[in-house]
Amino acid sequence: MNRMANCEVLFYPFHLCHERTLYRLLAEFRRVHFRDYMAIQLSPFAGTTAYSDRMGDKYPDLLAEGRLMQGYSVSGPLSPQSIAAVDRDLADPIWRGLFDTALEHDRRFHIGLFGRPSGEATPDSNIDDALKSHRWTVDAVRHMSNTLVHGKDVQTFDYGFALLKTSAALVYTVQLASRHQWAVATDSPAHGALLHHMSLRDHLTLENHVIERAGY
Repeated sequence: MNRMANCEVLFYPFHLCHERTLYRLLAEFRRVHFRDYMAIQLSPFAGTTAYSDRMGDKYPDLLAEGRLMQGYSVSGPLSPQSIAAVDRDLADPIWRGLFDTALEHDRRFHIGLFGRPSGEATPDSNIDDALKSHRWTVDAVRHMSNTLVHGKDVQTFDYGFALLKTSAALVYTVQLASRHQWAVATDSPAHGALLHHMSLRDHLTLENHVIERAGY
């Protein structure tokens, strides 16, 4: 039996993907699933804002045909299980090394976490060695989010929150795929490498596909 007949795939780590990536996935899989925007609530007064846009807004025909599925919530406070999983990533030197390498050498990965710089500037991908060696936990990021930070502490918090967001997106990917027995796919090599390491480390059975973006 071929993949098209029996397999469904979850796109990660984002709630939207490029049109060419979508149709490449639809050519291989019977159905493609998308999460909603991930808005993490660190505390009652700190977190990120959710966007209401979904893939089905742009492709209502695919949604109606059942080729595209959406609406899986990954927002709100992290569960104790998710916190433990994120803390495991943040304490893992190999995972942290993959993250730092991607942040320094993968422009799309960097922009996805910190946004585009103004004008024609290139994102500042230099990472202070102290940040690389800093020991992070979800509680440490939460504590900083409730503290008025300024100066160099702003960069420290932004880095810690970027670590947390990246790990949380992958943890939710594992949870959703495991619950529904889906394959997973991404067009971000950096996220693919991070999830591959997590699968090996945690002995996960996960069919992980990395779609190479060529020319787009």
